[in-house]
Amino acid sequence: YIAPFSQRSANSGNKILVRGSRVPIKEDAKTIRAFIWWTNTEGSDVDCWGYAHNRVDLDLSACILDNEFKYVDHVSYTRLRSDGLRAYHSGDITNGGDIDGDGVAEFIDVNIDSVVRNGGRYICYQVYSYTQQAFCSLPNCRFGWMERERPNSGEIFEPKTVEMAIQLSSNSKVSIPVLFDCVERRFIWMDMNVYMDTFRGGNNLESNLT
Repeated sequence: YIAPFSQRSANSGNKILVRGSRVPIKEDAKTIRAFIWWTNTEGSDVDCWGYAHNRVDLDLSACILDNEFKYVDHVSYTRLRSDGLRAYHSGDITNGGDIDGDGVAEFIDVNIDSVVRNGGRYICYQVYSYTQQAFCSLPNCRFGWMERERPNSGEIFEPKTVEMAIQLSSNSKVSIPVLFDCVERRFIWMDMNVYMDTFRGGNNLESNLT
């Protein structure tokens, strides 16, 4: 863990970590599940297209990179699975539901050994605010991870109770919370924000890949 010299721009979390800190996983863990959980904001007015102003659509993506950080593959709402890497997206949810409700979640399961066997090393997780609200304006918006037996395993998944999670609260619409090193089997705490003036084809991984 890195000593916390400056945390003024960091997202809040249950575990207060400093950028660059490395968090190991269990030696026998085979699959990593990263997830986002969120709700809508307050209000119920609709715009001219019939969409509620308080609707929140967040998207979780994972970009697989090699040793030199070159692109290998990805999973996102536009590409829900990579069979070769055994990486699977739970599906695109476009409405967070009532602010006082249970909320909704998207998650991505990735088999660690499959990534390494196919030339990958790093999994770069990204969270996108597709409906263009800054994370700091959202009352409920968390990113976290857990270890799983295998992709799509039947273990209980309750995102609100996960210990290793952070509240995304930065004044941005794109967040890179962590990078996972499949060789060293460690999460690297990034807590980075990406600021883009324009989004070609939407606020998503495909537009921001460069």
